[in-house]
Amino acid sequence: MLEGLVVQGFSQRPEDYGSTYSPVAKITSICIVLAYAAHNDLEILSFDVKTAFLHAKLSTVIFCKQIPGFPEADPSIVLRLLVTLYGLWQLSYEFYILLHSLMTRLGMMHCEVDHAVFYGRWSTPPDASILMPANRDDLILMVPVHVDNGLSVMNSIPLYTWFITELSKELEVIDLGLVSTLPANIIAIF
Repeated sequence: MLEGLVVQGFSQRPEDYGSTYSPVAKITSICIVLAYAAHNDLEILSFDVKTAFLHAKLSTVIFCKQIPGFPEADPSIVLRLLVTLYGLWQLSYEFYILLHSLMTRLGMMHCEVDHAVFYGRWSTPPDASILMPANRDDLILMVPVHVDNGLSVMNSIPLYTWFITELSKELEVIDLGLVSTLPANIIAIF
């Protein structure tokens, strides 16, 4: 992967890209999810997607000049960009579309009020490695996402492990583990 490449997005014209908006979890939504977790004694873990934007496929056609240091045999050859690179206007939108499709494949939905909050509820385990809670409740997983970072609130650690494993099949996910303290911006609200 050519991680050092950056697109000259300033040269893009509006007809070169579609949507650029990508939702991020509102602080109010995060507080509600954390309050729900505290009230129901749920686990709170976090994760980060490394080089998140380099995983999304482009939905528009973009051509570029040959990359310096990687010349083609014919200098007149033009390259087609297949994945998003830093600098593109539609970068965050394309990543959100990828993330949304991954969450949907895992049986999760986005909240209608805040599209950056995903949730799933399973009455039977989505994988054989996951046991149902001892109190016979449904399995619950809520994931507010801020760009490429996510909180995970759940009633089953094996459910979280499965979730991270499934995301890791498509993305480079770093499990940051248990959340021991709240970020300063959330503490300031209280």
